[in-house]
Amino acid sequence: MKKKPLSPAASAYLGIEAGGTRTSVLLVGEDKATLASFQTGPAVLSLMSDRELQWHLRDIADRLPQTPSAIGIGMAGARSDSDKDRLHRVASRIWPAVPCMATNDLETALAAAPQKKLPGVRVLVLSGTGSCCFGRAPDGRTAKVGGRGHVIGDRASACDIGLRALRAVMADLDHHGKLGPLGAAILNALLFNEPEQLISWSVHAAKTEIASLAVTVFATAAKGDALSKRLLAEAAAMLAEDACACAHQLIPNGRDPVEFVLNGGVILKNPAFQQDVTRRLKKAWPGARVTPVVESSVVGAVVLARQIASVHGSMISVPHEIAAELALPAVIARPSAQSEKTSSKSSPKSSAPLKTAVVFCMLAQAPVAASAFWMPARSLPPSAHRVSRCKASSQEADRPSGARWKGPKMTCWAVRLR
Repeated sequence: MKKKPLSPAASAYLGIEAGGTRTSVLLVGEDKATLASFQTGPAVLSLMSDRELQWHLRDIADRLPQTPSAIGIGMAGARSDSDKDRLHRVASRIWPAVPCMATNDLETALAAAPQKKLPGVRVLVLSGTGSCCFGRAPDGRTAKVGGRGHVIGDRASACDIGLRALRAVMADLDHHGKLGPLGAAILNALLFNEPEQLISWSVHAAKTEIASLAVTVFATAAKGDALSKRLLAEAAAMLAEDACACAHQLIPNGRDPVEFVLNGGVILKNPAFQQDVTRRLKKAWPGARVTPVVESSVVGAVVLARQIASVHGSMISVPHEIAAELALPAVIARPSAQSEKTSSKSSPKSSAPLKTAVVFCMLAQAPVAASAFWMPARSLPPSAHRVSRCKASSQEADRPSGARWKGPKMTCWAVRLR
């Protein structure tokens, strides 16, 4: 169903926060009342093609009660400026002429914590399945420490805690000839009987499976296990060290005040661990203020949407005069039964029914969708015989034999819908 255009009195701000676990969506009105709130599947920019990203955002748009007046998107994997430009370009196809702030999920997480005092350097200290420290100065400078994945980065994340726990319990077994409380708890959590079963499991376990062992480490630490407590103390020290290193990149003198913003399940869901990180941060950076995030990161995406709306998005929005050409069609029709009947008579190769396909066109260096479909060339009306040359692509083999493209003359390629 086509959404009605907004009047100034019906402003709505859309926040989208996407990561490897889920995508959270929040649409709020001018009075901050929630108009829509839901979650959908995961989305990591570096793991998605433009087509996959486009339809992920299209699914979100179709579930909204109205068109937003401004959008803030924070997506995992949007690391470089080119990544952010790509995310913004695809979002502009779904919401043409709507101001959009496209960035990474670190920016949205930082924006979710309101700044209560005078503007200053803020550093996000994030520890969940992965980990990262991200800082921003009032003049726009940014700094980042960590966040390079569980193999070479993500210190003090749930995955890192799980990996170090596995190594520690095996070393404990080798040195003392038996497993301690942590090792026994890990075997119990994985439903294993023998320590040697951990070898095969650790080789094939996914990142999230290893990260889940952090729950066991916290549980045994709460019961007083010395090894578990040592692992968590080391994790807290690493987080504080990375956070201060991030702050030093923005404040070389190391004396100006900093606000450290704590986020992520490892920190927020474990009060004792949060207190330890807070203590270490204040000790390492005297005068620092430490603020745990209360709101969800998607609230930060809404904050960014409001910010971009306040400057009208004039530098990043799509011009209104080409908005209609950029918008995806709500419905892409199949060739009519009469067309298929006509084609079957005129061309033996076209006797089978054609699956609907959507044609993406390159306009101003940004691929956009046209209201067109592949159909037998002879079934096209005479007025539609202006046919463009197709670019070679992995999808070109899907084009039906004898089919041509009905639509404006511009460079294009076809993608068959499943």
